[in-house]
Amino acid sequence: MLYCSDEKKFTRSRRQLDYKDRRNVYHASSSKVGITQSRRMQLAMNGGLVASGGTARDHMNFRRDIMLFVEAQAAKVYTKTIFFDVQKEMNKAVWFCGVVEVVEVGEKMIYSITHKNKNSEVKATYKVVHDVRDESFECSCNHFVRNGILCRHAFKVMLNSEVQSIPEKYILPRWRRELVPIELMPAQVRYSEMDVEKQALINQAISMFDLIIGRVRNDKGALTEFVNQLERLGDEISADVPILTVTEQKRNDIEELLCVTEPESVDVLPPTGVRNKGCGTGKRLVGVSERVSMNAKKQKRLCRTCDKMGWHDSRNCPMKGDSTN
Repeated sequence: MLYCSDEKKFTRSRRQLDYKDRRNVYHASSSKVGITQSRRMQLAMNGGLVASGGTARDHMNFRRDIMLFVEAQAAKVYTKTIFFDVQKEMNKAVWFCGVVEVVEVGEKMIYSITHKNKNSEVKATYKVVHDVRDESFECSCNHFVRNGILCRHAFKVMLNSEVQSIPEKYILPRWRRELVPIELMPAQVRYSEMDVEKQALINQAISMFDLIIGRVRNDKGALTEFVNQLERLGDEISADVPILTVTEQKRNDIEELLCVTEPESVDVLPPTGVRNKGCGTGKRLVGVSERVSMNAKKQKRLCRTCDKMGWHDSRNCPMKGDSTN
């Protein structure tokens, strides 16, 4: 035995949350009590850490899983603006919705979902019909019909039913990231910036390719011959135009963007023998403004050479050099 009996509560098997613990985390999230407070109340009711499964971090991790149960899929398929709207409905499904009643009618589950405000006051109750056969969710609030995204009540049912992803039929094409296919985008967007002649040639090549595809798409033999000719043409182009490495392609892109070419030899080099501020010796060069501010704090004294009050003396008087000359 590698651990004592007092440390048994920290093993992996004892840290697993059972249904009672998960239900406590779920209701704590819905009622805005908080994971830490609900954990303390659970310890007080169960009689300490020995009778409770999982640590505070395990409860927080389960709370995170509740919040992110379908957000990963939504972030991949939705546009940025629509994802924030969907994310808001998901969060409100956890915080402002509750399951009151569940009625099973054949293969359909009818949920009664409460709609709460920020003060946890129930404002309305909606019916959500979950058809298990085709994974459909129909809510009486008609939020999906009006706005095109699922409502918080439907997400509440999905959370209760442990649905891992949003059904595809509820992700409308107009909200998807790939709304405009790459084939329909102009050449400037697909192949970055280019001059007018190159863009015209690329557009002409794409138009000819689409025209030929439209002619041979119903003839399998002609379509096969067209693909074979494209492969032979690709081999000839690869022999004449070699494939550039990543470094070479990056350099060419920079030259095209800046409209300059990299010189073969570099004639302009950093100057040598220049002492910059703060480098070289232990002393650093003091700027003019810094020197003035430092002298302003000093008390002026009488110079024996020029008989004037200033921040110098007879050793470094400016008049000393003029007198010697």
